[in-house]
Amino acid sequence: MSVTREGLAAIALIRRQKLDGFIEGLFGKDEIVDLPERAHSGLERLAQMRALFAAVAEFTADESKPGSIKDMEITLRHMREMTKNAEHEMHAIVLACKLARKQMLAGVPANKPTTH
Repeated sequence: MSVTREGLAAIALIRRQKLDGFIEGLFGKDEIVDLPERAHSGLERLAQMRALFAAVAEFTADESKPGSIKDMEITLRHMREMTKNAEHEMHAIVLACKLARKQMLAGVPANKPTTH
């Protein structure tokens, strides 16, 4: 497996953008959202992964920074593992929010339809 500096930078940028999109989709137009604890802790982990993806993109895009092919291959393997972890966290966040919403709606009495 041979990876280029440009390819690694592009992959890292795409992964960072994927996390940005997920977070923007989760929050929508709101700046603050009341989330269950599991979702909150998952977002913290995603923020750390996002920072790492951004750092890889920035570092590899800078031609003046040293980096061998072997270093880039190792970084790519780590990024693949981090991608799996990010996808797991996103899934867990969605499930936690779904469960919290279900529990919230279960506690709200439903209006009975008016019979005519």
